[in-house]
Amino acid sequence: MLSGKSGLVLIKKIGTIGLIFLLGLILFYFIGKEEVPSSLKISKIRGKMHLQGIELLAGNSGKLKWKLKAKQADYVGKEIILKNIVFEYMLDKHIFVYSDEGKIIDNNSLILLYPRVKIKMSDVILFCDKFIYDKNKKKIFMNDNFEMKKDNYFKVISNKALFDIKSNSFYILKNVKSIWWLENENNM
Repeated sequence: MLSGKSGLVLIKKIGTIGLIFLLGLILFYFIGKEEVPSSLKISKIRGKMHLQGIELLAGNSGKLKWKLKAKQADYVGKEIILKNIVFEYMLDKHIFVYSDEGKIIDNNSLILLYPRVKIKMSDVILFCDKFIYDKNKKKIFMNDNFEMKKDNYFKVISNKALFDIKSNSFYILKNVKSIWWLENENNM
């Protein structure tokens, strides 16, 4: 039986080893996979885990498909709550998604980002209050106060937008309004 200081040192060593083992498993799961993971599969953790500065990567055949960085992550129950997020999706062009807060929901395989999310694709910028990436349905939902801008050419406002990854289709839905600026109004 351990007592006092030696027992405390042993508990700290076991905790540190456990944390290193857990982080190794998470890294193995994300880096060792050939496909984008369908869920995070870390739901067996009991209690709460707090991490500073995380980066999740996924890809196939050595090519990175997406990465998610957050300055802070708290694992509570079946959710990972994120703060200060940059989500980068690599298609032909890189897409960057910035958000102050978000969640990864293990059971539903969802990445939920909020409030006032900014999405940057080359010279087009999108904003929405709620961004939902559903890995199972292969769809991205941009809900509440959706706005799309391209420099001084146009601005589109609606309640909702949808990007279907399978069909590579983009839809702007519900109460759509658009504003177009002409480059040279004198030529009319």
